[in-house]
Amino acid sequence: MKKWLWSLVLILSVLVGVYLARVPLSLWAIKHFMPDNEVQISCLDWRLSGFNRIHITKACVQTETFNAQLFDAQLSMQQVNIEKADIQLLPPKKLDAAQPQRLALPLDIARPKIRVAKLSIFGEPLPKPLIVSISETELNQFVVSGDIVAEVTLQPERIAANVELSGEYLRTLLPPQIQALSGASQLVFNGVALDAEMELETLLALEQAECKGSAAYIGAVSGRYDLTSQQGKIALAEPISAKSTLDCFDSEYRKLLPSTWQLRLPSEIIISAKAASTGSLEVIGEDKSLQLEVNELAVDLTEPFVNGDIRLEFADEKWGAHTLAGAFSARPNFVDMSGEITSDLQKLTLQGVIAENLELNSRFKISGDPTELIKVEAQPTIFSTQLSTSGLMIDNPSLKLDLHAQLDVPKLKSEHRLHRVLPEGMSFAITLDSTLQNLNVENVTAEQSTLSGRVVLEPTHDFDINLNLMSAQIQQQNYKLNELVQTLRWQGSVATGEIFSTLSGNTKVAEVNLADLNLKNVSIESKGQQSRGLMASHVINIDGVKALFEHQYSNLKHPAQLHVPTQQLTQLQPYIDALLPELKMTNGNFYAVLEGDLSTRIFTLDSGIQNGSALFNERLIQNAAVDVSAQLGSANIQLKPTTLSVEELRAGVIVQAIQAQLLSEAGIVKLKDIGAQVFAGSINIEEVKLIPTPQEVQVSLDKLSLDLIAASGHDAGVELRGLISGKLPVQVSSSGVRIDSGHIHNVSEGLLKVENNASINALKAQQPSLQTVIGVLDELTIEQLNSGVNLSEDGWLDLDVKITGINKRQQQPVNFNYTHSENVFTLLRALRLSDEITREVENALNKEER
Repeated sequence: MKKWLWSLVLILSVLVGVYLARVPLSLWAIKHFMPDNEVQISCLDWRLSGFNRIHITKACVQTETFNAQLFDAQLSMQQVNIEKADIQLLPPKKLDAAQPQRLALPLDIARPKIRVAKLSIFGEPLPKPLIVSISETELNQFVVSGDIVAEVTLQPERIAANVELSGEYLRTLLPPQIQALSGASQLVFNGVALDAEMELETLLALEQAECKGSAAYIGAVSGRYDLTSQQGKIALAEPISAKSTLDCFDSEYRKLLPSTWQLRLPSEIIISAKAASTGSLEVIGEDKSLQLEVNELAVDLTEPFVNGDIRLEFADEKWGAHTLAGAFSARPNFVDMSGEITSDLQKLTLQGVIAENLELNSRFKISGDPTELIKVEAQPTIFSTQLSTSGLMIDNPSLKLDLHAQLDVPKLKSEHRLHRVLPEGMSFAITLDSTLQNLNVENVTAEQSTLSGRVVLEPTHDFDINLNLMSAQIQQQNYKLNELVQTLRWQGSVATGEIFSTLSGNTKVAEVNLADLNLKNVSIESKGQQSRGLMASHVINIDGVKALFEHQYSNLKHPAQLHVPTQQLTQLQPYIDALLPELKMTNGNFYAVLEGDLSTRIFTLDSGIQNGSALFNERLIQNAAVDVSAQLGSANIQLKPTTLSVEELRAGVIVQAIQAQLLSEAGIVKLKDIGAQVFAGSINIEEVKLIPTPQEVQVSLDKLSLDLIAASGHDAGVELRGLISGKLPVQVSSSGVRIDSGHIHNVSEGLLKVENNASINALKAQQPSLQTVIGVLDELTIEQLNSGVNLSEDGWLDLDVKITGINKRQQQPVNFNYTHSENVFTLLRALRLSDEITREVENALNKEER
């Protein structure tokens, strides 16, 4: 009996010892049977609270992903009640990925239901502790309440959850741009894939500088993520509505862009850990006609990298219809986009320029690092039925460009401009080819014109511009150019500092038609240098007439020089024919030098003619010479006194040794001290003004030989000897020349002798009674001769002759009054047609032909 009692005492002692050592024994057993390093339990404190109930005061659980503490838990065969549990999330460690397996939860075993009165989850990535309560209403069916409201159902092959997407705690998990979120989601996980069906109401606010906007989505969202392929997909049933203020754009551009629009995703979004893609994305404006379509959009999340096909359509009543279609790709520090742009505007008005029926088509390519260097290529073609602005109108202009450009982004962002004009960081090469069918600018019209060339700006700021201009005809009211061909090359540098460049060009015009003059075969070779100013020279050749024009332009002055080297006067004949067809140059040279300032329009002229001979209306001028020095201003001409000389003038009467002083006084050009030899005497004129207004010219006759005068009349049988002088007041006007009350007289004793004159003999035969009277004129010594002289503008010369003399043979004093009227223009013409003049004319023409 005692032995049995001691055995019972020993067993009870062991049981009491085991109970007292329950905590360390429990920890030893858990550690022995649990896999190493997966779950560790510490701080376990429990006791029996009934025959089949255990009360855990505290338990600590550590895993690689979280640490948990349980407080005041009651365990029975039917129910597990935990009053409080804290779970701290730990940063995940990188583990070797295991192949996901379909769920096979052992839910057929008997277990108690679980209730957690207060579960607190904290740690990264949660911004603040998540506090919920969990209640298992039915076996494997849980209700979650608190910061998150959800229902979770466990099945052997899946886990399903219905989660409400509202509440303050969920807002803390969302980006600040999401201002509102509500709805519900249904999640199903089978161990391999997660399926989601959601009904969402969300509002997204976006703000970038002054561009404010919002986006809203109300509708269903479905998705699936496959752990095996590490790939998922999301589908939106409804479009995303958006609204924006666009205050960051100028008001002119803000009017063009929609303020409300929709984002549509007709295709599913395919996502993975490395990439995201969708077959189609559409952005459609609601209050403006704008549509953006992106096809085959793919985003590589590892680089990251994005590419796709894009199509943008825009239409506006003012700005017309535009389409952009192309392909693009982008990754950090590199973008690449290529495609085509087409535009069609019925009428475009931009800064005073109006384009009718404007069409644009261009291929383009943009590539490079948007933070460093971007390359742009484009081949635009532009056409318009009419382009006009103030004073300018172009019919059917067309323009083709081939553009290659480089943009240095950091330099462009500095907004520094070279010489305050050209943005630094830009380099390009542009080839252009344009056609201007009809151009009208103010009073100038151009027909069938083309402009082509190439413009290059290097990254070193060196530039090279080549332009070619051709026009079939350019016309103004007073002139017309036919077949203009012009080339220009401009090279230099716009680097910081003084600009230096060189220019060269060529201009050719087949014909220049002025109001009274035609210039043919015009050629101009131009060269120049530009630094602080422009210094240029132009070699001019007009149908064989050569000249050199040099000028130097600056902000202060514009000096210029026109140098015409010594050339033959006969080269000017084509232009003289247009201005004065009666004048034919036969011999001589000319030269000219014009210097001055184009800004002040004050010039000095040095020019001259040597050995000049010409035929003018059957008048022969020989060996004319003059050197002219003058100062030309906008209001007057000042000539330095110079000598004009003509060796001989044959105008029926031979005038020789003509000399005069050419000068200007008070802005009026004059000939002064004019002298010439004629009929063995001289003619002197004090002054002739070279102006169109009427004037009176005093002509003095000195000792003209009467016998030479008589001989020039070819009146046979009349001999006249002696010298005469006189003064002739000549009235000169635009209507002609006339003499009023002129007077001539004899200088010494003269002789009138009539012998075998047909007219006198006929008069004697008709009136025998006059023989005695007429006979005294057979040989009359003239003691005094006076005559009044009048000449009308049509050439009629009236002489009122009074002669006092004596017939020495008959010793008969004679007073003879005679009135004579004759058209001297006709007489002089007859004299010019004499054999002598004819011979001189032939000689002159022969020289011209040679």
